[in-house]
This record gives sequence, structure tokens and C-alpha cells, in this order.
Amino acid sequence: QPVSRSTISRLYKKYGITHKKIGYHYSEQQSFLEKIKPFVDKVKSLSLSQLMAEDECAFYLNEAPRRAWGWKGERKGTKAVDFHDFIKEIYFLNDEKYYLLLDNASIHKAIKACLKKDRLPIRELFTQMNIDPLYLVPYTPQLNPVELCFNFLRKFVEEHEPRTYEELK
Repeated sequence: QPVSRSTISRLYKKYGITHKKIGYHYSEQQSFLEKIKPFVDKVKSLSLSQLMAEDECAFYLNEAPRRAWGWKGERKGTKAVDFHDFIKEIYFLNDEKYYLLLDNASIHKAIKACLKKDRLPIRELFTQMNIDPLYLVPYTPQLNPVELCFNFLRKFVEEHEPRTYEELK
């Protein structure tokens, strides 16, 4: 005799078993484990007033579409020039050195794309602005505290399903 899904659900509930969202772990992270502790120790040694964290994030109020049409060879997403302009807009209160946590996205190290649009390469811009980039150990997004903020925002949008900017506010 087959057992129904609802019977299994009741048994789970009776024994305190809950349905959980699975956490993601990158298998590629294994080859970088020895670099994680030194990175964390370095970040812990820095003054919080001089530490910034950055990452790109996108979510949509109408979460349904996962694919769209686009020109061949062009990818949607944050471009190096957008990132350059974003960094250029940062206002610092003083001339202290600042540290910026970044993942290893190519836009965070862009040279050609910036030069093509008459902008400084990203690393030169960092030097000019007295920013020391701290690139995360590969495949370790959990080391970037801004990911926690993004997770909170995504969860809010998932739970409340706002469809307009007014609902989101």
C-alpha cells in the first residue's frame, strides 16, 4: 500500500523534522581552504571604519522570467564601466587608506574595457582613491558580509512578493 505525501508530512511534523532551504557550498572551494584563514585574519585586523564590502546583486519585482532575448555576444549584467563609475562616486570623509572586499569578477580588475571608454583601469582608480582592494578567496562568497544583506533582501522579496516599487518600500 503506497503512503501519501500528506502522511509523510504529518510524520515529519510529529518528530520535529522541518523543511529547510539547502545552503550552497562550492566544491571548488576545497582547493583554496588553506587561503581562507589568512584572509579572514587579515580582514579581522583592519579597522571597521576603513573597511567596505561590495558585490553586485540583482533581483526583480516580477521574479518570474529567468531568461530573455538578447544580442549574441552581449551579456546582461554589471559592466566594468558601470563599476568604475560606481567606485568613482564614493565619497570618503578623510584621506585614510580604505579596504574594499571584492569577489574575483573580471570587472573588478578591468583594464581594456575601461581604457576603451576613456577611463582609468580599475586598479589605477583604486590607487588614485587610496583604496586597497582585498579580493576574496575564490569560491568563498560567504566571506563577504554584504552577502548577508543581499540574502535578507532576497528573502524579503520572496516572502512579500512586492510587485511595485511602492510595495517594496
